[in-house]
Amino acid sequence: MGWIYAGRMTALLVGGLVLPVLRGRRAGVKPVAVARAHRPIERLAGVGLSMSVGITALWSILHSKLLGEMSLELDAPPGLQIAGLVVIGSGLAVLITGQVQMGPAWRLGIDRQSSDFVQRGLFSRVRHPIYSGFACVFLGAVAFSPAVPTAIVSSIGLVCLVAEARLEEALLLEHLGDPYARYMARTGRFLPRPSQAREAVSPIAKP
Repeated sequence: MGWIYAGRMTALLVGGLVLPVLRGRRAGVKPVAVARAHRPIERLAGVGLSMSVGITALWSILHSKLLGEMSLELDAPPGLQIAGLVVIGSGLAVLITGQVQMGPAWRLGIDRQSSDFVQRGLFSRVRHPIYSGFACVFLGAVAFSPAVPTAIVSSIGLVCLVAEARLEEALLLEHLGDPYARYMARTGRFLPRPSQAREAVSPIAKP
């Protein structure tokens, strides 16, 4: 399972960070907005999340037994490792889908020069599906390789993504006002609202 794990964490680096940045540059935008953040807290959240993603992926690859006896991996039970792989795979699917659906509007960090927000696809039910995907990757990494450094960096990443989500919402609410407030009212931050989930499971035809 070590090779599968290493492959998925490599996909996190390539598909979750490198390719979106390249797509944005080809579209003529500057997708890396961390350095343009106006407030220190915005810059800190962006840098913290970006570094947490990179460090978690690289550290987890080292812990995937590719280094043999040099690996410091703490072996988790096979069932927990399988669960971790499933959660990581699901998170990758969600975050990459969200990035594709955002298109040129995707940014790494908070960009006060852009007030676009996407409402189609995953974003029709969840305001931050990309962060939801990253959260799944962090949690799955800890399940697969429950080493202390993995847990610490993943925890920092989770705190930073929650902070960044709140900061983004405050910025968009300030710029867009009522349209974004209505969008917030009908969507969940990281998961669909319970009412949305019930409607998706058992839709009722209305006259």
